[in-house]
Amino acid sequence: MRNQLRPYLPHARLVRAKDKIQLYCRYEDRDAAKQIQGYSWNAKQKCWEYPLGHYDEIREAFPFAQVEEGLQQEVTNIKDLEKEVTKAKLAGWENIEPTEPMPIKTKPFQHQTLGYEIACKLMGVFRNH
Repeated sequence: MRNQLRPYLPHARLVRAKDKIQLYCRYEDRDAAKQIQGYSWNAKQKCWEYPLGHYDEIREAFPFAQVEEGLQQEVTNIKDLEKEVTKAKLAGWENIEPTEPMPIKTKPFQHQTLGYEIACKLMGVFRNH
């Protein structure tokens, strides 16, 4: 009985916690966890924490980690939003028109309109446009 093979159990788990990814792993894997930039140790939760943008690096270092349901999709959505923001910034603010009227009384400067557009896209205000 003692020599039977046990089924493989992943030794790492990725969980979303607010604006971070938490990595729960074995003590033996601490050096691999420290190789990923942007880490911090959460002593209370006993896990490593990373910014959401480091998902791919974490998965590369821990390919067999269990991933919380929906985490990968959330990271993909964030990357898509970042691409839209970069595209808007590269397009420039010289000829930008607001998608919806801005809630101010004066005429905004063009760079303010760009900032408004980007912020509203990030917060999901303009999902239908």
